[in-house]
Amino acid sequence: MIIRAIVLLITFAAFIVWVDYLNPGDVSINLPGNVLFEPSKMALMLGSAIFGALVVLIGTYIKATGEFFKKWKVSRDRQRDSRVQVLYSKGLNALLSRRADLAAKYFDNVLALKPDHADALLRLGSIRHKEGDYLEAIRFHSLAQKADEGNIEALFALALDYEDARRTEDALRTLEDILEKDEGNLRALTRIRDIHQSGGSFEKAEETQERILKLTLPPKEREAEHGRLVGLRYETGRILLEGGNLEKAKRAFKNILKTEKDFVPAYLGLGEVYIEENRSSEAASLWEEAYRTTGSVTLLHRLEDLYLKLGTPPKIINFYKSALAKNPKDVSLNFFLGKLYYRLEMIDDAFNTLSAIDSSTRRLVDLHKLLGNLYLRRGSYQPAAAEFKKALAYGDKPVVPYRCNNCDHFSTEWSGRCPRCGKWNTYSIDLDKYC
Repeated sequence: MIIRAIVLLITFAAFIVWVDYLNPGDVSINLPGNVLFEPSKMALMLGSAIFGALVVLIGTYIKATGEFFKKWKVSRDRQRDSRVQVLYSKGLNALLSRRADLAAKYFDNVLALKPDHADALLRLGSIRHKEGDYLEAIRFHSLAQKADEGNIEALFALALDYEDARRTEDALRTLEDILEKDEGNLRALTRIRDIHQSGGSFEKAEETQERILKLTLPPKEREAEHGRLVGLRYETGRILLEGGNLEKAKRAFKNILKTEKDFVPAYLGLGEVYIEENRSSEAASLWEEAYRTTGSVTLLHRLEDLYLKLGTPPKIINFYKSALAKNPKDVSLNFFLGKLYYRLEMIDDAFNTLSAIDSSTRRLVDLHKLLGNLYLRRGSYQPAAAEFKKALAYGDKPVVPYRCNNCDHFSTEWSGRCPRCGKWNTYSIDLDKYC
């Protein structure tokens, strides 16, 4: 390297001497202020070479200095990032140990070193959310989302903050922001649907549910989501019925029944529309046909109440008899027909029907109560006491218990949707609980 430099210097010096020999005389240079400067060609060339070397040297120094500071900054950032990672890991460990206060301190230290640390902001927001400080949770999760705009987890956390803070519109807008980034995000669509549903906006919930069903879902999940769509359509019809919008309610219930022939709530809703339109006979015909299709005892009860309200008890009696002709041993039909007879003061018919029921395999509490009352009316006190004793052995039971076929929830009031599991079309009368 040194030999090469010496050779270059000698060559350059020889070149200058050669050029000076070939060009005798001085060079005139006019400077500002009419100053004439006449250096020798050798001095000019050496000066130019020295000036160029200085420029190169200064450039090299500047570059070396820049690289030095760049490496120093990288080293400093690495040390900071390493410290940040250690603090963040300690924060996570504290969270796993359910020491939220300690975790928050670690995450605060992380932010002191790196204010845009998205994960630390996210965790701090979650801690504040659990503490019920939704405003602080919103602040941290908003900062986390700004620090990492593609962080969908931060958007979900922010939506939950808004929801729990009762800022429903902000929650919906945030969830829609997620759908702008990922239009097929099932979790976001589900949350939007649930928010609309819990707020009673069943039409909007129905629209969102239709978007869900456009996604590719496993068969079982698709079946469940389709059932939810039917339920939401029913709720839309029910709200329309309660609001007096009979035509739209009727259309909603009929649309359900076109494909869901066993959806009892829609039959009941459509019948109620007919009753409101003073078309009770059509409501009765609908419920009779619906019972033949579904076998729902709930429909029988509504039909019984309707015929009694219309003052035509023979029609419901004949309907019971027609159903019993096809299934004479049906305990439910025999019991409810006997109970109807008792309700109509048809004592002999009630006694003959109820006493023929075999209750040895079922806990028919009301059956024994009714038989006890019938024996009393006949003056047969000893058999009456025996029946009442049987009834007392079973304890108190709800008057009209509806049982959910999905979760076994019992209720004394009928509903198209079970309040416990949220499923539609699952309520039916449990005769063992009823009686």
